[in-house]
Amino acid sequence: GQEQVKGNLRVFIAGAKVSFMVLGMAQKVLLTFLLGVSGFGRIQRVFTPLNFVNNVVVGSSIQGVSHAVSSVPEAQARAAFSRVMRVHAVLSACVAALFALSSPVVAAFLEAEHITGELRLVSAIVLLYGLYAPLMTKLLVTLDSK
Repeated sequence: GQEQVKGNLRVFIAGAKVSFMVLGMAQKVLLTFLLGVSGFGRIQRVFTPLNFVNNVVVGSSIQGVSHAVSSVPEAQARAAFSRVMRVHAVLSACVAALFALSSPVVAAFLEAEHITGELRLVSAIVLLYGLYAPLMTKLLVTLDSK
């Protein structure tokens, strides 16, 4: 029944978390092998500011969605999530646009003007994380509340 579905979802989420960690480790090894040390270094210079922004986006999503959904009666949780999701969608788009627009400044600060294009490109990841994090948080809050 419903408990079985919740159990399966918890196992799926735990498996996803473990696979993210394993793939993250394997990614570093494989990319260094495939791209060489200098190619991997170039990617790392792109991912460093990206990870900084993503951590803020994900952290704020987790806090915002958890508070918005868990602080209202269960009957109002869907409406609360809809409101917070709209806010996060707009904020994520704004942060992604700001990341793309600031990429020349960030690249200059990193003394790596040659990665400006890549920084602009990965601004899409900021948008995707900004949409993904609230959805996953809602799923986890829903699982924990039932």
